[in-house]
Amino acid sequence: MIEESVILQRISGFLNTLKEFVLNCKNTRAIDCGKYQGNIRLASNVVVEVKATNVSYEEGKLRNLKLEQSVLFGPHWGSVEYIFEDCILNSDEYLTLLNDLENLYQFTEAQKNFPLFVRRVIRTLLEGEQDTDEKLNELSSLCLNSFYGRPFKYGSESFIYGIELELGNIQLEVHQIKVRISKLTNEDFEFKGSVDELIKLEKERNFAPRIPLAKLEVEFDGFSRGDIYPKTQKIITALRLFRVGSVDYNCMREYSNSLTDEEFLSLNEYGYKTATIKYFSNVGNLNRAFDTYQIKEEELPSLEAFLGMIYLEIPHNFYGGDLKKNYLSISYDRYVTALLDGQSLEYRIASAVMGLESIYLTESMELKYRLSVRAARVLSIWSDKNSNFSPGKIKLLISYAYDIRSAFVHGDEPNKDLPKKIKNYVPDINHFLLVILGYLRISIALHLMLKISKKDFVAQIDNSLIDDDCLYLLKEKILAFKEVIPV
Repeated sequence: MIEESVILQRISGFLNTLKEFVLNCKNTRAIDCGKYQGNIRLASNVVVEVKATNVSYEEGKLRNLKLEQSVLFGPHWGSVEYIFEDCILNSDEYLTLLNDLENLYQFTEAQKNFPLFVRRVIRTLLEGEQDTDEKLNELSSLCLNSFYGRPFKYGSESFIYGIELELGNIQLEVHQIKVRISKLTNEDFEFKGSVDELIKLEKERNFAPRIPLAKLEVEFDGFSRGDIYPKTQKIITALRLFRVGSVDYNCMREYSNSLTDEEFLSLNEYGYKTATIKYFSNVGNLNRAFDTYQIKEEELPSLEAFLGMIYLEIPHNFYGGDLKKNYLSISYDRYVTALLDGQSLEYRIASAVMGLESIYLTESMELKYRLSVRAARVLSIWSDKNSNFSPGKIKLLISYAYDIRSAFVHGDEPNKDLPKKIKNYVPDINHFLLVILGYLRISIALHLMLKISKKDFVAQIDNSLIDDDCLYLLKEKILAFKEVIPV
C-alpha cells in the first residue's frame, strides 16, 4: 500500500507546475500552449458591488440597514478559463499523473474526480486572492478525500425569521451536525458580481415585507447532498417546537466542498456567494405572521438538550409535503399554519385548536369537554413552571379557543362576551393565541418523545382521570421529559 504522503507529494509537484503556468500567463497576459499562442484577449466585465452599512440591532431586532451600490469595470478571467483547462488537461504532466493515479495507485474514481480538481485549481488561481496557497492545500486534501472515499462537508445557509438572539451568535452540535445561529452583519448583505447574478440574487432573497432576524447555518460531514435539505428542515422544525415563534426561512442556500458537486460551487470569481439558492419559503406573503422568541445565553444548554432529544424523533412527513400524513403530522401542519399565517387571529386560533384535536380526540361527541379535560390532565404537569398551566386555566382557555374555532369553521359570529372573558386570564387576544400555541407545541414535542400511539395515549389519559395508579404511571412517563421541553 503506497503511503498517502507519497501520493500527496506527487499531486503537489503537479500543482506547482500548474500554478507556475497559470500565474505566468496571467501576469504577462500571454500564452504559449499548442494551438493557443499569443496575447490573451479578455472579455471586459461590468461588475456590480453592493456594500452594507449601519446594520444594527435594538432589543434583538434588526433596526438599521443601508445598502450602497457601485459599478466597476475590469477584465473577466472567467471568460478564458476553458483555454487553461484545455491546455492542462491535455498536457503530458497531467496525463502521466492521471495514468499513475488509476493504474499505480488504483484510484478508480480518478478519471472522474481529477479533472474536477484541476478545474477548481485553475479557478482559484485566476481569482488571484491572497490566500491562494491555503486554498490549493485544501483542494489537494479534498482530492485525496474523493480518492479514498472519505466524507465531505455539506451544509446550508438560511436567512430566518422568528428568533431573536441575546448574543451575537450561538453554536451548538446536534448528533454530529454543527448548528450556528447568528445576527446578520454587513457581510450578509454585501455582494460583488455580474448584473445578472445580482438581479437573480435580489429576486430570490426578496426580503419584503420584512428583513430576516438571523442566519441559520447547518453543516455536517457526509456523502450525499441529498441529506442537506432534510437535516436543515429537521433543525428548523426543532426550533419551532422549542418555543412559540414564527420560525421560517426566507431562502436556503445549499453548499458542499465535494469535488463531484461542481455545480454546487457557491462562490463566483470574486469570492462572493452567487444565486445557488435551492429552496424558498412563502415569507413574501404579506399576510405572514412574525411572532418571535428570544434565545438567551442561559438557555443554551436546555436548547442543545432539547434539539438533541427531539431531532431523531421528527418524522419525514413533518416536512416532506408529498408523504402520507398521519394524525401527528396533521397536528404539526396546523401548528405551523397557526404560527406563520397572519390572515386573522380567529383563523390562527382555529388552526391551533384543530392541531390539539388531532392529538387528543378520537370521538365525535362532547368534543370541547374531552379536548379541554385531556389536555389539562397532560399539560398541568408543567403548572409549577408557568401560571398558564394550572389545570383549571388550561381547561377554560382551551374551551374558549374551541368556541372561537367552532364559530370560525361554521361561519358564525364569535360570542361578543368571549374577549372580555379571555381578558380575565390573559392580557389580550394576541397573548391568548400564543398561550394556545404553547399548549399545542408542548403536546407535539411530548408526543414525539413518548413514542406512543394516539389510541394508547388517549386511553392512558382517560384512565388517569378515574384511577390513581394510572395517573401515577402517566405522570411518571411525562416527567421524564418535563425538564427538556420548555414552557
